[in-house]
Amino acid sequence: MIELLAATVIAAAPSGSDDDRDVLYQVSTLGALQVGLLQPAASMQDLHAHGDFGLGTFVGLNGEMVVDRGTIFQVPFSGKARVAP
Repeated sequence: MIELLAATVIAAAPSGSDDDRDVLYQVSTLGALQVGLLQPAASMQDLHAHGDFGLGTFVGLNGEMVVDRGTIFQVPFSGKARVAP
């Protein structure tokens, strides 16, 4: 399983609930990346528990992470997106 270095995932509460609002879940920050804090911050399973849309990166800065409708994609330097393993 690929571990995620930094990610922001957006989730929506079920319609009609008391918490019927958008929620932002942030795993790490750009500042952490800028000072070289490159250790894993979350797993893909952790992110799935918090939402279905977001952006981030992978451990080792191994491509961009895009979460769309619950599917986590990895976009390497080539620019060709693939479902993250």
